[in-house]
Amino acid sequence: MSISASPVPGALASELRVALSQASDEQLRRVVGVLDSLVTRGEADRLLAGLRDRIRALHPDRPLRFGRLLVLPLEAALVQTDDWLKDPAGIPRAALNPLIETVRRAMGQEAEVIEMAMLGRKLQDAEAVRSLGRRLWARAATVSLPALPDGWAEAGLPGSMAPPVVALCRALWMEAAD
Repeated sequence: MSISASPVPGALASELRVALSQASDEQLRRVVGVLDSLVTRGEADRLLAGLRDRIRALHPDRPLRFGRLLVLPLEAALVQTDDWLKDPAGIPRAALNPLIETVRRAMGQEAEVIEMAMLGRKLQDAEAVRSLGRRLWARAATVSLPALPDGWAEAGLPGSMAPPVVALCRALWMEAAD
C-alpha cells in the first residue's frame, strides 16, 4: 500500500502554511522527513512551496527517490505554475508529478530496477546520484512518452504546452546524462 498526500481544504491549507512558516528548523526538518516518505507528494509540495529556500538552506538528509533524481537536471528551469501560465518559459512545477509518473510508467521494469538501487541511499551520495542519474536521465530522454503526460490536464496545464515542456525536459535530461 502506498501512502500519498490527500487534498487539503483551503482554510486548513492556509493554517498549515502559517504553522510551517513559524516552525523551528528542527520541526521543519521532521516535517520534510515525513513528506519525503510519501509516494505522491503533490498537495504536500504545494504546502511547502513558500519554504523552498529555507528548506534548501537547512540541507536536510533527503532519501534518493525516482522523482527527485529525475527532476534534478530540471531544477534551474523550474518556475511556479502561476508565473508559467502568464509567461510559459521553463517548466511549471505542476508538471512535475505528471512527468514523473509518465516517465516511470513508460520505463516499466527498468524504473523499478533503478528505484531498487536507490533504496537506503541519500541525495547527498554524489556517486549514487551520478551513476543512477546518468542511467535514468539517458533513458528518460529517449523513452516513448504520450503526447500528453498522464495527469497533465488534471494539473491545470494547457495540453498545447505539453510538447514544448517535454522537449525541454528531454534536452535537459540528455545534457545531464552526458
